[in-house]
Amino acid sequence: MPFAGHTLAAALLAASFMLPSALPAAAQPVQTQTPADTARALSDLVVLGPMMDQMIDAMAAPMAQMLERDFPGRGQVVAAILVEEMQVEFARLMPELEDQVALMMARHFTHQEMLELLAFYESPLGQRTLEVMPAMMTELMPYSMQFGERVAAGVMPRVMTRLQALDAPAPQTPAPATGGK
Repeated sequence: MPFAGHTLAAALLAASFMLPSALPAAAQPVQTQTPADTARALSDLVVLGPMMDQMIDAMAAPMAQMLERDFPGRGQVVAAILVEEMQVEFARLMPELEDQVALMMARHFTHQEMLELLAFYESPLGQRTLEVMPAMMTELMPYSMQFGERVAAGVMPRVMTRLQALDAPAPQTPAPATGGK
């Protein structure tokens, strides 16, 4: 039976890939030689790092609630199985994700910009940023969903009106008068 919440899970997963992750307290400066090395180091530090557990935790709760409807009274077992299977799948797919994130970083930032970003994230403020951003983004997620729904509700009536007007017959312009006496 397909999982009813797959769209929510995919949205949470996609959004969470762009969230900074917590930096280990004893982080050492990253030494890189090539733009590809720098992109990989930056993606590991900012995007991937220890984020897998945070992503699993963020995704597991709503998914477990949906699954518990089919398996009532077994919430803890459902959550444990779900987390275990998600850890296996994340680990299996992580190399592919790491490659894609590093390529994305290299496309959007110059080598010098990536070096500067690494320096920032290795600073005390950068480490603090990496520490608090996942919690802030998790906190923002429900509001963002509601905000998106409000935007769609405000936009759709106007979009429909304009699209329906495209199908309306063109106004008839009067034929030019001929100067007959």
